[in-house]
Amino acid sequence: MKANYTVTTKNGKAYKWSFTESKREGDYGNGIYIAIKTPSGDIFSLDRRYAIGYSFHKACVDYLLTYYGDNLDELSEDDEI
Repeated sequence: MKANYTVTTKNGKAYKWSFTESKREGDYGNGIYIAIKTPSGDIFSLDRRYAIGYSFHKACVDYLLTYYGDNLDELSEDDEI
């Protein structure tokens, strides 16, 4: 699965985030990781192998809500092209 989000902060700046789910067969737990591409172009992995009640979109949104906290003004999922 893939998802792209646009976050608008309280100062009016918009930031683009990209999330890509991958599953490693034979890995521990459910084997799921999410690759996150930040607005600056950095990429890192979010380990979701032991997430209870895992949902890809919920994991993405929860990450952004936690990352921006009270500075978040608007969050929207972009249509894939």
